[in-house]
Amino acid sequence: MNALELRDRIGRIGLRARVVILVLLAVAPLFCLLVFSAIADREVALANARSRAIELARFGAQRQADMLQQGRELLTVMRRMPEMISDDLEVCRTTAREIAADHPQFYTIGVVDPDGAIRCHSTITHRQAFRDAALFRQAMAPDAPRFIVGQFLISAITGKPVVVMASPLPKAADGAPRGIVFASLNLESFQQVSAELAGAHHAGGSDQVVLVIDSRNGTVLARGPDNAQMLGRTFADHPLVRAMVASPDGGGLDTDGLGGVPRIFGFARLPIAGGVMIAVGLARSDVLADANKWLVIGLSIAILAMTVALAAAWLVGHASQLRPIRHLVDTAQMLGDGDLSARAAMEPWQAPEFRMLGATLNSMAEAIALGQKNLRDSETELRLLADNATDMIFKLDRNFRRTYVSPSSREVLGYEPHELIGERLALSHPDDSGQVSGSYRDLMSGQERAMTITRIRHRDGRWIWIEVHKRALLDPETGAPIGIIGSMRDISARKVAEESVRASEALLRGVFDHTPDTVLVTALSGENTFEIEVYNPAAAAAIGFPIGAMNDRPLRDVLSPEVAARMQADLERCRTSGQVLEFADAALFGNRRRTWDITLTPIFDDGARVTRIIVTARETTEKKLAADLVRENRERYRLIADNVADLVVRLDRDLACGFVSPASRHLLGCEPEELIALPLVELVHSGDRGVFQQDMARLLTAGEIDEFCFRARHADGSYIWVEATGRKMAGSTSLILTIRDVSRRKQIEDELAAANSQLRTLATQDGLTGLANRRSFDEVFDREWHRAMRDKTPLGLIMLDVDKFKVFNDVYGHQAGDMSLCAVARAIEAGLLRPADFAARYGGEEFVIVLPGTDEAGTIEVAERIRHSVEAKRLEHRGNAGGIVTISAGVWASSTALPATPRDALKSADTNLYSAKAAGRNRVVHAEVPVAMAG
Repeated sequence: MNALELRDRIGRIGLRARVVILVLLAVAPLFCLLVFSAIADREVALANARSRAIELARFGAQRQADMLQQGRELLTVMRRMPEMISDDLEVCRTTAREIAADHPQFYTIGVVDPDGAIRCHSTITHRQAFRDAALFRQAMAPDAPRFIVGQFLISAITGKPVVVMASPLPKAADGAPRGIVFASLNLESFQQVSAELAGAHHAGGSDQVVLVIDSRNGTVLARGPDNAQMLGRTFADHPLVRAMVASPDGGGLDTDGLGGVPRIFGFARLPIAGGVMIAVGLARSDVLADANKWLVIGLSIAILAMTVALAAAWLVGHASQLRPIRHLVDTAQMLGDGDLSARAAMEPWQAPEFRMLGATLNSMAEAIALGQKNLRDSETELRLLADNATDMIFKLDRNFRRTYVSPSSREVLGYEPHELIGERLALSHPDDSGQVSGSYRDLMSGQERAMTITRIRHRDGRWIWIEVHKRALLDPETGAPIGIIGSMRDISARKVAEESVRASEALLRGVFDHTPDTVLVTALSGENTFEIEVYNPAAAAAIGFPIGAMNDRPLRDVLSPEVAARMQADLERCRTSGQVLEFADAALFGNRRRTWDITLTPIFDDGARVTRIIVTARETTEKKLAADLVRENRERYRLIADNVADLVVRLDRDLACGFVSPASRHLLGCEPEELIALPLVELVHSGDRGVFQQDMARLLTAGEIDEFCFRARHADGSYIWVEATGRKMAGSTSLILTIRDVSRRKQIEDELAAANSQLRTLATQDGLTGLANRRSFDEVFDREWHRAMRDKTPLGLIMLDVDKFKVFNDVYGHQAGDMSLCAVARAIEAGLLRPADFAARYGGEEFVIVLPGTDEAGTIEVAERIRHSVEAKRLEHRGNAGGIVTISAGVWASSTALPATPRDALKSADTNLYSAKAAGRNRVVHAEVPVAMAG
């Protein structure tokens, strides 16, 4: 029967038969549930049996432990009895026999000497070796416990199976061991207790076994019910014994018993008995008897229920089932056709299964609709991520045509996405097009991923380096490639950096190959000797070997024995210390003896161990000769410097004093040695350090600087003015400064400057009021006038004087008049709020104010503020209206008119001043019109 015939036969099955099948499927879970429930009941029965077996084992262990406890107590008493350690053997034997007679659960009792021989015994009368040597060694150990249980054995004296218990005797007064006391336990007592435990439950119909086992070797010490064949047998590989070893504190497991019967065991350790454990085993068949019975009953009920359900489905299926099923089928068909709005409307009286199925169909429709919505949202989110990624995302079809390009194409390639979609634009560099095409073909041939680094043409015509990661898109059904998706990023900056690194490497290699210094890289070999790993041509020439002849050769093969030994010692010293070593040495290279400055630089691995050492050697033969000549010249020049009155200082690159002449004693009050290595800037006054450092920087650049001054700290804490000239030493970064004391000259210059400043103040300031005088006003107003004309900005001018000031002098005197003028001057200063505003005494009681950048309204506001300020002082003036001192003011501003000269502006303000006086005084007038009347 082929698949087509099978489908036809299934298609001919009627709806009623399908309902029957549906009922069978509906009842099947109940059948499975009953089976699983029965299986679960079996597992519960097994778990309960396992717990009961463990509890029985613990109970039996407690009972069996009573005999061991008796043995422990007996040995504890015996080891302290003087009779047992008495030198009279007859007394010892008699005591042992009496104790054995009182304790029938023990076969024999005795004492063993330190040499392993039985000294006295409850049965034997002659000395013989103690049979359980392992127990004897354990009891005689320095850290032996007070109670030890031995392993199962057959007594040589009684011929019966026994377990020997022992306890070490107290040591003698000199600390020497005296031996042990022992007792052999009658295992028939274990057997009797095991039989009682087994019999107590066997009477109830349960096939139960009780075992006493030494887990150390798997020996059966007792069994109940009694089975003499088991006693003394060893079952070391039995799962029960292995479980006892793995769980020395007790536990349980299901396994075959020692006789092959499947059992459920629980086992527990006998207290104070070492590895002796008791196990209780319940027959698995007895435990599962009830569960198996209920399993049969459950299956019978399930079959009966299934039969009844099938009959009911066959008889009443059409009336109560076929119509709702058809409705459900129709709803499912509509959902399958894509109508996700279709719903199964089931009446409340219909079967719960149909209502549940209808609800399931409805939930399915909702879930499908929600899934499609989530899919659309996911596609939108993925497109949003692609559109906002910094890398350009693209997708190609099987013909390598772009079907999608993310907006990042603008930043990466300068193209809009729609310009790249569809047609295949030839953007790859001609030299790289083959590599790009090959990677695409590989992906379409089965390769999963690919990465290429190539050049591509930007829209502006330049070539940029890009890194492209691509992977094949596979058909979810066939797995065949259907396209390519990839990401592209601009790595031009990284390529430039890589080229820079390669250029740097080439430069370093050129320096290494062409430096005149000898450079060797030595590596530590396995014999703790150093081999030449890398060297430059200068090293090959100095040693006398051709290039390539010294690679991987030890020092002793390329240097003379004396030089090689000395170099090996220096390299070992560098390796041990881990520090850079610098020293001078005479090394024999070829047939010449030269002087060399040698530097050893260690190179460390990841474990901070020195594995290589760089040897740099510079020939200094001529340098040494030149140094001797320089030393002679230096001594000659030092003699000159020591006898010059000016202080001579040589500064190193970091401006630290490298040389200080003796003139420092009378110039700075300190010895030259105190200034050596001290940065000279620390002696400069904090207020002069900035300028001093600028002078030093200029000196380093220009090479020469003349006569710069600064304050230097004397040894007594005071500061003196010094003048210095500097020169940069030829062929060096050192500086030479010549410093002399100019404190007296500086004092005279400061006094002269103060006098000039005072003269300038007297020439520009009014002596009475402290304001500027007429001369200063002329200069300022002329300057501000021309600035306003140039910048097209407003300019304000106020001219004011004290009302009826001549009358004030006649009434109060000239001294009071001077005081009133000073008060008016203070009011003027308080009324000017900007630093650029300027006030001056014009003459007598007249004052003028220049207001740069102030228009007409602002000028009037300032004049009014000053007038009110003077009026508020309430200075008495009986000859004036109101009885107080007041002022009148004339105002001019460049926004009202534009006179041709500053003199015309001043004349306009003066005219307005006289207009204010004519109008009644105590007011401000602008353009010959009263602006404010007296209050």
